[in-house]
Amino acid sequence: MHKKVDFFIVGAPKCGTTALVEYLNATNEVFVPPIKEPHFFCFEWPEFQRVRTFDEYHALYDRSGNKLCGDASVWYLYSKESAKNIKNYNDEAKIIIMLREPVAAMQSLHSQLLFSGREDVNDFTKAVNLESERSKGNFLPKNSIVNEHLLYSEVYSYEEQVSRYIELFGEENCKIVLYEDFFKSVESGLTDVMSFLGLNLKSAEGVELKKVNSNRVHRFPRIAHFVMRPPGFLGVVKEWLKNTSLMKGRPIMRPVYRFFSEGRKRRSIDSSQISLLRKGFEEKNIKLKDVAKVDISKW
Repeated sequence: MHKKVDFFIVGAPKCGTTALVEYLNATNEVFVPPIKEPHFFCFEWPEFQRVRTFDEYHALYDRSGNKLCGDASVWYLYSKESAKNIKNYNDEAKIIIMLREPVAAMQSLHSQLLFSGREDVNDFTKAVNLESERSKGNFLPKNSIVNEHLLYSEVYSYEEQVSRYIELFGEENCKIVLYEDFFKSVESGLTDVMSFLGLNLKSAEGVELKKVNSNRVHRFPRIAHFVMRPPGFLGVVKEWLKNTSLMKGRPIMRPVYRFFSEGRKRRSIDSSQISLLRKGFEEKNIKLKDVAKVDISKW
């Protein structure tokens, strides 16, 4: 009988989840597996699941010992089914939801999808303007995995997404973390999350609170994308290697991707365009404030 996963960092994408996981794992009280985002409970997107069965899912935690086990799959928040699926799996689970000012998060996600080859429109504004057509199945990148992930404005329309978790798990079992507040004071933000999880706060002493998951671009885009998504038989071989018993559950390609990339600041967006996009979120953010009971006035 496998021990169930205790807590879920459900997203949103590009809102600081990778940093939080690294800090929590460094306390030695928490175990989030090397495959941080198995996305197992995204049953509606089987093509996006890193593992497909409960046996495979629990195998990710074989080395957890007595540590608190966590799953940090960032698309659980946007998914319409994951909250219900997680509830059916562990109705006592703790839920951590990380949110960020929507337009900044959209820009970061666009950059990430470009890096992974799942977006092919380099201009952020043009990509956002394609949302309506893409929702109809038009102008989709050939390497897109889940087409809904390209609907940037919907990904960061938080109110309904947050409501799903609060209604199912209760306010007392849901922790809302704002990206801007967390990174303004990482030490206090980490302490707050650890308190929510019932962890020993002394275990955070000495944890290196370094910057994690900064923006990256490919030095050689064609080579990198070939390695990421090799064609034909080579793609089959890559998937076979990833699923062998020796490699399964290990992010073996991550060092390769980093080799072909470098840190670089994201290209700036016209301020008038940013203002227009933010205006489109004003009413949604008012509703979010009522649901999440957090101060988003800085947004």
